[in-house]
Amino acid sequence: MQHKRRHFAAILAIAAVPLTLATSVLGAAPPKDDDSAFYAGSYLGSYLAGGLARGLSDTRSAVRFYRRALAQDPNNRRILEHAFLMEATEGDAESATTLARRLIKFDKTNRFARMWLGLSAFSRKRYALADRHFAAASNGPIGELTSALARAWTAAAASRVSKAIKFTRSTRRASWARYYLRYHRALLADYAGRDKLAAESYATMFALDSRTPRITMAYLRFAARRGDIALANRILRKNALSSSGQLHPSVDAIALRLRHREAIKRLIATPRAGLAEVFYGLGDALTTEGGNGVGMIYLQMALHLRPNFPHALAGLANAYENTKQYERAIATYQRIGINSPLRLLIDIRRASNLDALGRVDEAKTVLLSLLRRKFESAGDGAEGNGDTNESTRPTLADLQAARVPDGVLRRGQSGEAATELQNVLHVLGIYSGPRNGTYGPQTRSAVRRFQRSVRLRGDGVYGEATRIKLKQALRKAIAREREQLALGDVSSRQKDMRAVTARIRIYNAIAGLMRRHKRFAESIDYYSKIISEIKNPRKRDWTYWYARGTSYERISKWPEAERDLLKAMELHPDQPLILNYLGYSWVDQNKNLDRGLELITRAVQLKPDDGYIVDSLGWAYYRLGRYREAVEHLEQAVELRPSDPILNDHLGDALWRVNRKREARFQWQWALTLDPAKKSIEAIRKKLLVGLPDPAASPEIGLPQPEAKPNQLGKRASKNVIEQK
Repeated sequence: MQHKRRHFAAILAIAAVPLTLATSVLGAAPPKDDDSAFYAGSYLGSYLAGGLARGLSDTRSAVRFYRRALAQDPNNRRILEHAFLMEATEGDAESATTLARRLIKFDKTNRFARMWLGLSAFSRKRYALADRHFAAASNGPIGELTSALARAWTAAAASRVSKAIKFTRSTRRASWARYYLRYHRALLADYAGRDKLAAESYATMFALDSRTPRITMAYLRFAARRGDIALANRILRKNALSSSGQLHPSVDAIALRLRHREAIKRLIATPRAGLAEVFYGLGDALTTEGGNGVGMIYLQMALHLRPNFPHALAGLANAYENTKQYERAIATYQRIGINSPLRLLIDIRRASNLDALGRVDEAKTVLLSLLRRKFESAGDGAEGNGDTNESTRPTLADLQAARVPDGVLRRGQSGEAATELQNVLHVLGIYSGPRNGTYGPQTRSAVRRFQRSVRLRGDGVYGEATRIKLKQALRKAIAREREQLALGDVSSRQKDMRAVTARIRIYNAIAGLMRRHKRFAESIDYYSKIISEIKNPRKRDWTYWYARGTSYERISKWPEAERDLLKAMELHPDQPLILNYLGYSWVDQNKNLDRGLELITRAVQLKPDDGYIVDSLGWAYYRLGRYREAVEHLEQAVELRPSDPILNDHLGDALWRVNRKREARFQWQWALTLDPAKKSIEAIRKKLLVGLPDPAASPEIGLPQPEAKPNQLGKRASKNVIEQK
């Protein structure tokens, strides 16, 4: 949701205020005891240890310490608030509710306490009480939005739908808030069966954001529920177009169900699910933008309402990853059902967490095991339940061959016109009797049912008005079947892509894993497998050739590296990383000098704030002996990346060459304080002792080895981009 994320970054500081409390406990009454010195030390120690654990994102330990401190000073508001927040972050509903009740006695408008008590009241179906708590939690921009949406779903639970929809009015709201209000307005209208309002609201949301899976899922389910296959097709096509041709697994699962003509339910079928959606959506956005403290509480609130909510579980696991709690992330991912459409993505993330824990071979084993799976289905029961009875369903040819008869027909008549009537009623699913040309009781009953369905008088007589309506119904059925076949084409294309996409994701995860651990030959094998799967490379595929090329370069296979880098540049001519890596490699090897310098210059123009790329341009000038130009760019690079030892070392070399030797020695000395690589320390110390020799006399002394610079680029500039897919 790109619209919301741009705005969320600006308000994270506001959202986090309730979590940033003073660490002082001045004003707390010391306990009265003969061993007061020891007792107070234990009390203060528990409080301070809780604060330290909280700062380290160790919320489990923080809970234990705050419980101890609170047991010794149960009326200390600060400790009480800290303890409540940690219990809520851990998702301990019973403890959080108890502490929230105590906390509002000190602070009646505490947003998180009120929210939690609102959830508790909602769960007990005490909707009036829940509304009062949610209303009292409206302080601050996030609180105001959360309060409005929570009150809306509480009103819906109390069967006050009109009031619920009023809460989603977006006048005088910030743009990021209007985004959520519109989305929940659509969900509320859909839940309440107000299809006109739902259709308008979904269309507005989808026009703003056709990529986000939850919006697409809700709108697609709405279209399917109404039988609007044409709309469903448009939604799928637009979503695929905005997602580089590949549907999100959760969207793909719905598309498969549509293909199998299964009944599709609303995304939000109950007010409880709607309220969970509120806390999931806001919590996921906050954690994505770095607001883990608030975001994790919101996600736990969502899971309190829906304990098996897969998207909320994935969001919580991601928050644990953000705070480097990898074991907890793995455990949370494992709570997601095995048949979830998210399963493949989850298992890849699980392997990534194992890698972060240093369990590299175990991570690789997990990824290799995924290759043995079948990926024809999208998971979550998407392949159908076997009761769609496709063989007896009329085909498009059957519908097109049906003919609506002229004239008037009544019970007791027979002939070709009666046969035609029976046939058209049959292909429309209205008549299941024999097509024998006799207008008997079954035929009359079918005609009456049809007449009533189109608001005609159900007299069972086939006349002109019935003929017109029947003709219209047949035209609609033909159009609907054509759309169904088009939907099948979309689904078939996704099925063809599904297995390929799954293999590419797994291969890329293994290749990235191997590359991170400098097992470049193995990474090359898996990047090669990816490339063999891509029959028609597109711009988005540049990363695979770039990743393989840089891996080749790291094992000194330059011809292969150059070939891949040129292919990557062919796919994406304006990608700064490719231009920088290839251009510098040429300059560093004293080949294609003019072209290499041109590529690096273009890279800097495209990404002028990237210190590593600016450094490449400066160092290229240095290698070419254009020292004054080198100094200009290397000074800029150090301003952008002041803590990088390599960039500072480079600047020192360039300053020496323009006879600014005192400044050069300062840069070298500073580089030594920045934890350079061991092999660089000796070289820098030697330069501090004797400086740089005359380049004409000893051109290689003091300069990097030919392969060193590209290797550093591979470590720093390319790593994240290679692994992002």
